[in-house]
Amino acid sequence: MIVFLIAAGLAAGILGVAVPAVAAPRAPVTLFAAASVEGPARLIARSFESARYDLSVIVRSEASSRLANDILGGGPVPDLFLSADGANVDRLVAAGFADPGTRVDLLANEIVVVGAAGVDADAAAESGGARASPATIAPLASLADLAGPTVRGVALCDSLVPLGGYARALLRAAGVWDAVAARAVLATDARAALAAVETGAAEYAIVYATQAENAKRVRVVWRAAPGAGPAVRYVLVLMRRSARRSDAIALRDFLVSDHAARVFARYGFRPLLPGPPHADSSGAR
Repeated sequence: MIVFLIAAGLAAGILGVAVPAVAAPRAPVTLFAAASVEGPARLIARSFESARYDLSVIVRSEASSRLANDILGGGPVPDLFLSADGANVDRLVAAGFADPGTRVDLLANEIVVVGAAGVDADAAAESGGARASPATIAPLASLADLAGPTVRGVALCDSLVPLGGYARALLRAAGVWDAVAARAVLATDARAALAAVETGAAEYAIVYATQAENAKRVRVVWRAAPGAGPAVRYVLVLMRRSARRSDAIALRDFLVSDHAARVFARYGFRPLLPGPPHADSSGAR
């Protein structure tokens, strides 16, 4: 092989043929993203890689609080962080990990209550036959219905993850937190909360609207009037200690591009930015 390459190079020189240089791939850009936005984040990352053949993206997706805790606890530091709330970004800024000048509110979401939707014919066919499922739940007139004496259980995420915090704020504002807390079925994340409803372990669950809309065996039974629920904002920020600042800025600009906005919208998110911000490399460490 070595002899062949040398011979090829000599032949190209003799014939005056230019040998194109092959750019070596650079180290990958790392994006930590909230679990609830994993689907579109990975799809956008693949599109970015297709557009920038010399760059690859590693996406790690988990609850925003767990990702932030790992960073603060001495774990790997990503190049970008996409959190399901602003509080975890605040923690990273305060500790000197995140660059506050690059912080943007990227997406909006909603909090909804879901109940079982049973098994329809299509779902049964896909799974090879209908499985046992709780009966379809009727819509709620208000959140006060969750405090009714016949409600068996409401699946809630842990208060340490953003979804759990949003749900508790919603219930406290409605004045039903104490009653719902007494029958709460605690879940580690939204997937577990949805599974609790699907299996009948809980009658209701409070989750993100985007996850409810993409689930097959639950239906939304309550959603807040426009502007009445908690403001769910996904915050994107660059990390100060990124060794690939220019590449991280390129990915950040792609995440706020029109193409990315369309992908996020297909998953039910509401993009909040009209276009990419000016690339600013100030604050690099």
